[in-house]
Amino acid sequence: MPEAPSPPTSLWTTLGLAMAAAVPLAWCRFVADEYILPEVVLLSAGLLLAAAGAMISQRAAKPTGLSTPLDRPLAAVLLAWALAAAFSLDPRTSAWGAYGSRTYGFWQVASCALLFQLTACCADEPARRIVLKTALSAAMLASGYAVLQAAGLDPLVAMNDLPGGRAVSSLGNPVFLGAYLALWLPVALHWAVAETKDKAFGRCALAMIGAGLLASVSRGAWLASAAGAAVYLGLTGRLRAPRWSAGRWVSVALASAAAAAWIVRALLRRSALNLSFGSERLEIWKSAVAMFLKHPFLGVGPDAFEQGLRLTRTEELVRVMGQGYRLGHAHNDLLQVLATTGLLGLAAYLWLLAAAAAAARRALSEEANRERSAALAAGLAALFVNLQLNIVSLPAYVSAALAAGVLLGPLPRARAGAAARHGRLAIAVIFAASSSVLCVRLVAADREVKLARESADPAESARRYRAALARNPCELAYRLGLEKLLSDQVGKTAGSERQAVVDEIAGLGPEAVACHPNDAVAHYIAGTGALLQAILGRRERLTDAEAELDAALKLDPYRLDLIDWRRQAATLRGDKELEGILLKRLAHLGSLHR
Repeated sequence: MPEAPSPPTSLWTTLGLAMAAAVPLAWCRFVADEYILPEVVLLSAGLLLAAAGAMISQRAAKPTGLSTPLDRPLAAVLLAWALAAAFSLDPRTSAWGAYGSRTYGFWQVASCALLFQLTACCADEPARRIVLKTALSAAMLASGYAVLQAAGLDPLVAMNDLPGGRAVSSLGNPVFLGAYLALWLPVALHWAVAETKDKAFGRCALAMIGAGLLASVSRGAWLASAAGAAVYLGLTGRLRAPRWSAGRWVSVALASAAAAAWIVRALLRRSALNLSFGSERLEIWKSAVAMFLKHPFLGVGPDAFEQGLRLTRTEELVRVMGQGYRLGHAHNDLLQVLATTGLLGLAAYLWLLAAAAAAARRALSEEANRERSAALAAGLAALFVNLQLNIVSLPAYVSAALAAGVLLGPLPRARAGAAARHGRLAIAVIFAASSSVLCVRLVAADREVKLARESADPAESARRYRAALARNPCELAYRLGLEKLLSDQVGKTAGSERQAVVDEIAGLGPEAVACHPNDAVAHYIAGTGALLQAILGRRERLTDAEAELDAALKLDPYRLDLIDWRRQAATLRGDKELEGILLKRLAHLGSLHR
């Protein structure tokens, strides 16, 4: 490992990096997006503390280099993501990340890149150990909660709300949980067998993370965990049978039998619930390739996979997954990058992977902390294996940035000038501070939506939705929520009151289309609002309704309720031929769904 940079890491930087390590625990029911948004908030706050602490602590010190082995490929990735976002099907989504995901947008990618840089260049050895132990502690807590859920003992989330009875822990999804834990399993294994002063901690972490992986019932995560453990044992030369007593071998055999029984039971339950996911992947991969062929150079845009999938999904995918299934990832990272950022993004991403592999190999050649380096490299290898089969969320990428930062460290170059060093840290502080300010605004808006969904009073709910849109006017999820709320009130009102409700619904459409011109949902909101006005007597709005609904159908040709709204417009127009065509399409698509 390269020598840790001087000066010593400040308390604020260490605290900020530790906060980032705890991102997977940031589940909070204060907001509507209770799993994802709190993670973004905690990451932004951690980055701000870490960057500000590094800037303050280094102000009076000798100039320290802030370069890493990944600077150039990371710059290429950020440039590719920025260009792909600028020419995306949905530039706003590509810039800030999709609501309920916020993982693949430019903002999140830049945040993880900054976290890697701060960990690699601004954390000395004591700080790195604190960060790693914090990360393992967070993984233990997430695993413990997952085991409680799998056992039906969760006091917060009902067993019926868990997908197929699979644990989601504080990450909200069993696949996200499995991917996150698989990355840290080799590090826990290392702590259990090689960290002489912390073996008890390591053994506890290994046992709990293993149990959490079982509770996730994620086959991709199990495969990735096995691969990561094998890589670690291979790199450290520990792939030989341990010299255990007979009693210990019996204990291990019994524990393995119990784990195997758990796995068989979980897989049988998953199969009975029709949760297998094999042929669907092939259809999704076909759609990802189709997106690339339509947008070969820059893709459909970061975090805009769902919009691209609506345009390219096959009828077979509709048959096996249903027309209403939402999916924002290709379940393969190379296809995801190719579909969303094109050849430019894929080239930059492959450069990053190659540079990281070469730097990890150099780190493994250093005697200092060699076994820990092997564990971190194995964890990153486990994540890579998982990414070929599964979607992962922000906590996995945050963990990867921390692990890579500790593994690779800074370049052992001549010390940089004070002005250059302070300039880079100032940019980091400005970015992190801007992210934190944006998070405050997003939380304020999402809190209103949370209160709107909880309110039993439609008028109060509508007021809350309007307040949320005032703070975040381009969020389609908020507009769609208000549109559905108001639509439910149309049949419960009459006269001028009904007209006012319909006019408000129609008023939601133009700004939705202005913010997201290539999103079917935006045109759906605009088209249904205009059609309701036409039904209530404003026939001049029928032409606008038809245009918006046609635009929505072009962007999402398999959506049943959208087709039915277009049929109603054809009926109102008196177009019997089109009405018949749409009725046949509705019947055909309805017959496809399970």
